[in-house]
Amino acid sequence: MVDDASGMAGFSLADLADVDVSGIEEVRYSTLPAGAYGFEITEADLGEDEKDGNRRFYAKFDMKVVEVKAVIDPNADKESIVGKNHSERFFVDPSKTEDEVKAAIGRIRAFITDIGMNSAGQLGDIVRNAKGHIFVGKIVKQKDKDDKSIEYARLRLDPPKK
Repeated sequence: MVDDASGMAGFSLADLADVDVSGIEEVRYSTLPAGAYGFEITEADLGEDEKDGNRRFYAKFDMKVVEVKAVIDPNADKESIVGKNHSERFFVDPSKTEDEVKAAIGRIRAFITDIGMNSAGQLGDIVRNAKGHIFVGKIVKQKDKDDKSIEYARLRLDPPKK
């Protein structure tokens, strides 16, 4: 692997295949423990990708824990949780019906409203303006529908009281 001028590693698939991994530390995926946290949105934008050969759009919200309010696991190290990352993605499939597309956009609006921001206006502006916003949310655990041994951390927000 070769570092380029930007400091990013540039390499090919063949280079990757030849890497001796003996000296590289194993890193396991981990999720936030169930609890209540203060989050700061570090990145927020709209994007486009493909799934199963179909184009789709998404709103992504990357965030980090800035405060631990409460954790369900009494053995959790609260200090080590601060700075951990979490992300939320909302997908809009342009091949769906108009009602399904509107419902997908409505979920993005609900997220923005539930974190305490104004969700009216142009979607791109609303999403991008979330960067830097701080809010409180709950992490709950949800098992994978196909493999119950896999558990996901899901962000749950309380709708604002009217």
